Amino acid sequence: MPTPKGLLLVMMETALTDDDEFNAWYDHEHIPERAAVPGFLSAVRYVCRSGFPRYLAVYDLENVGVLQSPGYRAIGGENLSIWTKRVQRNTRGRWRLEGAQVFPGDAITKHLDSRCHLTVVRFLGAEEAALLEVLRGYAEDDPNIEQFRLYRNDAAPGEHGALFEHRVPVASFPVPPAFLKKEVGRIDLINTYAPYWPR
Repeated sequence: MPTPKGLLLVMMETALTDDDEFNAWYDHEHIPERAAVPGFLSAVRYVCRSGFPRYLAVYDLENVGVLQSPGYRAIGGENLSIWTKRVQRNTRGRWRLEGAQVFPGDAITKHLDSRCHLTVVRFLGAEEAALLEVLRGYAEDDPNIEQFRLYRNDAAPGEHGALFEHRVPVASFPVPPAFLKKEVGRIDLINTYAPYWPR
């Protein structure tokens, strides 16, 4: 069986009143650094339409082991840049998901244009097989879902992150009744994002 694709997903926003430095840092240093690491397959930013925090970055990985590679270690952890440390001191709403793709296993972010909105749902304490069954059924029945992916969060045991890519823009993501079954655990985050375009 092939090694599943990995994901690094980070959401946060600046705690300051001006987003200019935050976006300059992301656009001119943070995203290019990570996109250049071998094994990073994509580096995409989004801006929130519904939920909190305001910004999201999604990095598809050849596998989750890329986050332990020399290339990534050279720019992460103790080796973060001075600019990164300064900007991250002034952020809030930070959530990080890193892990292997539970379903479908080999998918990456399909494409990026103004239509491709993304909803991220965080589940806590779910029974993974039951959660996957519910989410697959929902995604297959919704004609607006272009792609659905599920990840187990290695950075926070007991968490799963589901990503729903939409075919058309959506303003928000009402919770389907199927998501309220006890087997899927507790939902504590539902954010819908639109593609971010640098100014």
